[in-house]
Amino acid sequence: MVKKDEVFKIRWGLLKNIEDVSPNEYENLRIIFAKYQKLEQLHYLKEAFRIFFELATKDNAAAFLDFYKDLATEYE
Repeated sequence: MVKKDEVFKIRWGLLKNIEDVSPNEYENLRIIFAKYQKLEQLHYLKEAFRIFFELATKDNAAAFLDFYKDLATEYE
């Protein structure tokens, strides 16, 4: 289980887009992800879902949601 004080230290890094994370935040994320693989997987899923908002058509969005559902199922 992830400890509250560890999450507190990285909370903003988890919420930011990965390209907006500072070097210090990135290092903190890397350390926590090494310790808590599930948290790393969930962060990856969050980042992957950002693609959804860039899709231009309903067909592309539907296909992406099917893909994303399968991707999320892999991490259960």
